[in-house]
Amino acid sequence: MKPFDWVLLKLDETCLEHVLITSERDQINQNSLFNSFLSSSEKLKVLAAKLLLNKPLNAADTRLLGVDKILEFELQQESVVVGRLVLFTYGSSPAQASAGWAKTALEQARQMTNLPSEHKDKTKSIVLLTAMGFNSQEISNAINMTTRGVDYHIETAKRLLGASTKANLVFKASQQGWFTAT
Repeated sequence: MKPFDWVLLKLDETCLEHVLITSERDQINQNSLFNSFLSSSEKLKVLAAKLLLNKPLNAADTRLLGVDKILEFELQQESVVVGRLVLFTYGSSPAQASAGWAKTALEQARQMTNLPSEHKDKTKSIVLLTAMGFNSQEISNAINMTTRGVDYHIETAKRLLGASTKANLVFKASQQGWFTAT
């Protein structure tokens, strides 16, 4: 079992590239004006939505997940608060580990948001072909890419959307509007 999961709350336009982790708090700040979130786990999306709506988390929320401790970190860019990183730790965790985990979580969030647009377009196209029932070999033949390259894009999309299977990926991509005409 991994030692922690995370939720990052931010404004839509916030680029995470130059964001710094500044301070740690033991209590969730309920007065924030963030409008989007990223999370490391599908199971945290309900809690992330509560945090986004400034609703307090209760013991039942965390008990269901087996959370031992909740830590909050402020995220700043040029001395302005631009987000919050909330760590959910499992089991007994040493206090000194939390700062390292926060850095790891911020790096994972950066990876989720920093795909180049041409990479996103290729990934979305491959997921669309998967949704249409084509397997990796058929997709690789159709778009002149190796099957390993196709599988890489599928795995990238699964990681981005928190999907565990191709079927789950197609469902989540559909929910995120990946298959609508732009």
